[in-house]
Amino acid sequence: MSLIRWVLCLALGCVWIKLPAEELPERIVFLISPPRSMSAACARMMQARGDFEVFHEPFHLPYVCQFHPHYAPYVFAPGTYATYEEVKQTLFDTAQRKAVFVKEVSFDLEYYLLHDLELVRDERVHFVFLMRDPHSSVISFYKKSQFCPAALNYLIGYEPLYNIFQTVKKESPNRIVFVSAEQLAEHPEDTVKKLCQELDIPFLHHALHWASSDEGFDVHAEWHEMKIDQAVQQWHQDALESTGFKQLNRYASDPDGSPTFEEIGNLEHREIYRECYLHNLKFYELLQNDPIFQEFQGKQ
Repeated sequence: MSLIRWVLCLALGCVWIKLPAEELPERIVFLISPPRSMSAACARMMQARGDFEVFHEPFHLPYVCQFHPHYAPYVFAPGTYATYEEVKQTLFDTAQRKAVFVKEVSFDLEYYLLHDLELVRDERVHFVFLMRDPHSSVISFYKKSQFCPAALNYLIGYEPLYNIFQTVKKESPNRIVFVSAEQLAEHPEDTVKKLCQELDIPFLHHALHWASSDEGFDVHAEWHEMKIDQAVQQWHQDALESTGFKQLNRYASDPDGSPTFEEIGNLEHREIYRECYLHNLKFYELLQNDPIFQEFQGKQ
């Protein structure tokens, strides 16, 4: 097939013809985002394509085992353990036979990527950054968790996302791709087309629709998901039950447009999450003002 495309390219005067992902050996695409930013829906779309092997938050296991081992029994089956290097090796081994898509939250990856510039500099590795307005992601995080973890500011994810972006911007040989969650929800076809164009892969219209978990989607088999069912359902139930990109929930603001956080009934929790929002908003705005992000906003 590759020979045929090469001959066509010559015949057409070297017009570039996009190759399906299965003909792009050892390509690994990282989609990195804060939690609650439509990243699981993106993983559903990439899995529906059929030409990528999808790994859903594979670095959450080494991150938890290394930095929060007391939390591991609540997320993973007893005795489940893996290091960063083991997960990384699995991705590269898989990429030798099929292109790989990694959906990961920013706080899982920051420490590792900032200490593994060899991976960031690898020409086979491509980075996509997905962002949602932190007003929405903060409230969505609370609705799923219902508590205030000690590292809340970090876990909301915009500070580690910004730090990863700065490293990738400096070190990666490949073009960075930005995706707006709001644009993806409002204009899924156009946004996915743009994503495919930037990744130099074909746009596949059928991938905008996928099977729900009730129709046979197996998150563990098809996503290499390592979390226990309870944790998967807590955080990803909406994406698993979905069959396509959906509109995002919108939350209350005052007449000046500032979030009220009235959706959080516990007043103590409300204030904690308000402060968390303000902390993360700084990094969101820094990313928004970066010329790379501005360029993508102009093209969408």
